[in-house]
Amino acid sequence: MTWFQRAARDDAPAAHTALGVAYAEGSHGAERDLKLARRHLERARKLGQAEASFRLGQLHNRGVFGTRDAKFATELLVEAGERGYAAAWLYLGRCYEAVSARNAVYYYRLGLEAGDEEASQALLLLLRKRPEFREDDDPREVIDPTRR
Repeated sequence: MTWFQRAARDDAPAAHTALGVAYAEGSHGAERDLKLARRHLERARKLGQAEASFRLGQLHNRGVFGTRDAKFATELLVEAGERGYAAAWLYLGRCYEAVSARNAVYYYRLGLEAGDEEASQALLLLLRKRPEFREDDDPREVIDPTRR
């Protein structure tokens, strides 16, 4: 932990992310401390760290910081995906699959375009289950649920 703590003092985004995850999970010798987890992840996010946006999105989606905030979680996850963290699209697709296949297809396609192999597989499985979403449909016809 001390290496990450020193690097975080120098404002290294990856160190803030690693500390945030460690405090959130209570891992790598850190006691679980959600206040410190949030502080480090927010700092890393402010410094442009895509993984920090992803981790914050997951935590907000699960309600770890209190009340579950799905809208804010989605905004954070979209931010992570737009910053190049392809796993965010897969995570969003999985979150939406049970409630909106159309949105799940949208996010899986973004994951596919970003090169995420799991998103590609998830999209293929969903298209097999839901043939009304053809693979050659124009993705612009699928409405982005965050852009209302």
